[in-house]
Amino acid sequence: MGGTAWLEAQAFLIKIKDEMLARALDTLDAEIKAGRAAINGRLVTAVEQNDSETRMFVLDNIVDNADAIIRRHSQSIEELERSGSLDAATVERIEELKRFLLAVGKMKMLYDYSVELGGWASEVSADTPGSSIVGILSYGITDYRKEMLDFMRKNPGDALDDAEMGMIASILSG
Repeated sequence: MGGTAWLEAQAFLIKIKDEMLARALDTLDAEIKAGRAAINGRLVTAVEQNDSETRMFVLDNIVDNADAIIRRHSQSIEELERSGSLDAATVERIEELKRFLLAVGKMKMLYDYSVELGGWASEVSADTPGSSIVGILSYGITDYRKEMLDFMRKNPGDALDDAEMGMIASILSG
């Protein structure tokens, strides 16, 4: 690996970063498909806008407002549940809101992971100590970064191959 290990470490982090962002967007898509989230009208009217830009715009807004969304809807759910007189439709609506709030939390977590991974990739340079990807990434590890890598280890999907999963395990055990 020698002199290119830092570039390979950057590429590895960017691959995981892109996967986290893709998962956040997939979560948004699932919420839209389930009818728990909707994109009404044109949020951005630029001619060059495409669906992925719209999805990113919506995701950014959800993430930026996640705490307020969760707080507002949680209060509404609590008020409805305290009222005691819930019909089947109201109970179903509460359950749908709870699913949406879980999805908002998931989108925020994945998006935040993506941002942190991008920052970590930017920190890695030719001067970063270590002669392998594992060594270089072990140098910059923090508790939060361990959390992200552990999440990836526990939820691999198809993004990483066995060798990459092995690198994650080595970084986490170091």
